[in-house]
Amino acid sequence: MKKTIIVMILVLYLLSCSGIPASASITGFNETGEYASLASEIKSYPQLDIVKKVDGFKKFEPHWNDRFPQGSTLMVYADALDVSHARFILVDFIFIITDPMGHIVSWDRVEVRKVGYDQNTYVVYEKQIPDDWIDGTYRIKAFVYDRTNFTKIMQYEYNYVDHIGDEDYWDDFWDLGDDDDDNTEAGFVNPLSTSKVVMKFREQPFYIDHRASVYPPDRFVISDLRLLPGVVAPAEESYLTVNVTNTFTDGGEVEVIFVLDNRTAGVSKVAVEPYSTEMVDFVIPPQEEGEHHIRITSPSSNVANVPIDAILNVSMEGAEEASSELPTNFVVKSLDIEKIQVRVNETVPIGVTVQNQGQTGNGTILIEINGEPVGEKNLSLRYLQTETVYFNITEKNTGTYRVTIPDTQLARLFFVTEETESTTSVIESVRSAAKEKGVSAGIIALILILLLLLLGLRIYISRR
Repeated sequence: MKKTIIVMILVLYLLSCSGIPASASITGFNETGEYASLASEIKSYPQLDIVKKVDGFKKFEPHWNDRFPQGSTLMVYADALDVSHARFILVDFIFIITDPMGHIVSWDRVEVRKVGYDQNTYVVYEKQIPDDWIDGTYRIKAFVYDRTNFTKIMQYEYNYVDHIGDEDYWDDFWDLGDDDDDNTEAGFVNPLSTSKVVMKFREQPFYIDHRASVYPPDRFVISDLRLLPGVVAPAEESYLTVNVTNTFTDGGEVEVIFVLDNRTAGVSKVAVEPYSTEMVDFVIPPQEEGEHHIRITSPSSNVANVPIDAILNVSMEGAEEASSELPTNFVVKSLDIEKIQVRVNETVPIGVTVQNQGQTGNGTILIEINGEPVGEKNLSLRYLQTETVYFNITEKNTGTYRVTIPDTQLARLFFVTEETESTTSVIESVRSAAKEKGVSAGIIALILILLLLLLGLRIYISRR
């Protein structure tokens, strides 16, 4: 029994010895440049990482490499754990950078002043690399100073009974002061010179290299090439789409090139905002039956995942087979009115061109005038068959009539009047009247031009 107790005492002693921080003699810089001793216990597992993007506590994307050209920005993520005192987090992160010769070339402080229930906090430190920094290996070191005056906070909370009606007292309680003010009204923030270092990070090396790129090699990523449809008939157009994603903090422009059978078939330039995706599409003209090689590439810098290759299969048999798996799909291609101005009770021929882009089947085409159904036609079409159907419409009243097809954006106008004259007869009437009045040829020409412009405007309005 005695032996067991002695062994336990020895184990406890060894454990306590191992818990003594090896960094007890390590020092950090205070705000005046003097050394400040570390706290007796350094809190564990903080992170110091060189990153390209930060989304939150321990949520960041590492930098693509450790090289930076002059003029670029070094971004560092650092966090501090278990630094809350009575809901107050009052800490300073100190960042020190040394050059290839060991000289300190940068000293910066990032403050955290907040009240809440988080036990941990983090900061994002950014340093623009000066143009006069030489190429070579640099090192960044970081320290966390806990500047909380916990005793003062407790005094405020314990003495609240004497200050319930003191508005200034409670204003001071929540006032954490300005960034450069070491002595807030309530005195919750200790001076940096008397604060203790509670965390020291493992230093991170990085390199200044004037040949390095500011942008990652995958700043833009081209992906998701799609052919629509997958198999096409020889007389059919098809479509190609790809996505362009920007993975960086700056927006930019990418040039996308579409190559068909080793010949450039399309070029598109697309602007992509930071951390967003844009779709680029190309029309593939009708091709001969057989397989055709498609390639998407880009001459732009920092574009990843190119080239992308695909095969376009052109086959009538294959297209018909593929269409058999699709529902019948009647697509209205055009809406045309042969006469835009007619007399009362005069017939207005209206033509509707339809194509079936699905399997062979039946469908109904309906037209409306001023929002009311006036006619329908039943059709039976094969895959990709196109047909024009005609509706003969007459109106008993004068006015403007708008022709539409439900579920489409197509619309046309025609006009019904008591009497109408052809354009030629109107022009001849104007010329005859002008001659009788002795009007000069120049004025006649001007009148005719105006008439033609008015007629053209009416036709344009009717086709909108």
